[in-house]
Amino acid sequence: MHWSRKNFELITIILLLIFIYFIDNFQLSSVRSSPVYLYFGKPLLWFTCAAVVLFTFTTKRPMGKLRIKTDIILFGVVISFFYIMLQVMGGFIDGFGKSPYSFTIIGLAGNTWILLTSLLCKELIRQNIMGHFYHRKNFYIPIFITSLVMTLMEIQISQVSTIDTNLKAVNFIGSTLLPIFCENVLASYLSYLAGFKASLGFIGIQKAFHWYCPILPNLSFITKSLLGVFVPFLAIILIQHLYLKHIRIKENRMVKSKNPFSWTVACVLSVIIVWFTVGIFPVYPSIIATGSMIPICYPGDMVIYQKIKIKDICKGDIIHFTCKDKVTVTHRVTEIIKSDKTVYRTKGDNNSIPDIDLVYPEQIKGKVLFVIPKLGWISMLLKSHGEKSGKFEY
Repeated sequence: MHWSRKNFELITIILLLIFIYFIDNFQLSSVRSSPVYLYFGKPLLWFTCAAVVLFTFTTKRPMGKLRIKTDIILFGVVISFFYIMLQVMGGFIDGFGKSPYSFTIIGLAGNTWILLTSLLCKELIRQNIMGHFYHRKNFYIPIFITSLVMTLMEIQISQVSTIDTNLKAVNFIGSTLLPIFCENVLASYLSYLAGFKASLGFIGIQKAFHWYCPILPNLSFITKSLLGVFVPFLAIILIQHLYLKHIRIKENRMVKSKNPFSWTVACVLSVIIVWFTVGIFPVYPSIIATGSMIPICYPGDMVIYQKIKIKDICKGDIIHFTCKDKVTVTHRVTEIIKSDKTVYRTKGDNNSIPDIDLVYPEQIKGKVLFVIPKLGWISMLLKSHGEKSGKFEY
């Protein structure tokens, strides 16, 4: 009976969150942006959800030992200030921008009301969700699920609906989705150990900085994705060390089984892969979709390109360029035409005639470094038939 009640409560919480998300995203924009909804409707939704959770469902004590809860709460506050400091330092490199929020007295009061109601209710709900998994040996999956739910609550449908290219998708994942998810992983872990006060201290200070600072760091894609992954998971490692030290766990096997270092490595590697794919590094990958360059490369092969200076392009080089219709092509340079502006004639090795259009310097992205056979077949199979993507070469 206890098992069924616990699962019923968990499913009910998730359904309440889905209901709030649906109301907040699938109504008329005029209603969603109206003061009545922002200052009364939306807070009422969160208050209702939090009240149902707090007064109807079973409340459980956080997993962490009582004597170190204060330390964990304080640590959440410290790591939040450290995170903000790194963002400000990044701003001195990437630049700063003006805050989009109002700083009038009415605006500050309204923003404070909206922030406090949603933030407090979210963290109380987070604690209740995590409470259903206290005393479980494997708490990674519950933290992952809770973090995923809370992340989706922060992503607006309008943000996703504007993604129409692979580049925008990669940028959204690296600079928005992944950092928010990692921050929620840390918040969920703090809540797991010390309750909603710990997660509220970490998330609340972050939100306050972005809502009340008139000038904010205008961080680049690289900085956002790196800080958004590195800081939360470094904090998890430090918290884990603090917690294990206080409860005097000395068995190496247990320490290793609970060490989240592998999570950090996996997430950092994920960020590096995203950077590599989007072309941050001097080399970048792409996938061949046609046979115009057989036998150099075949459909489904992955090609690694190297960014190159225009003056270094020679006749015979296989270059990677963008056509007028935004399709990317990998063909060989057969002729360099120098006049008022240098242009290039290209041809696929397996084509009988040269390309109709000449290639201008601004169209060129790089040249072929080497080919990895068949590595792109999985990606090709995931694409719908006939879809044209900027990541598939012709």
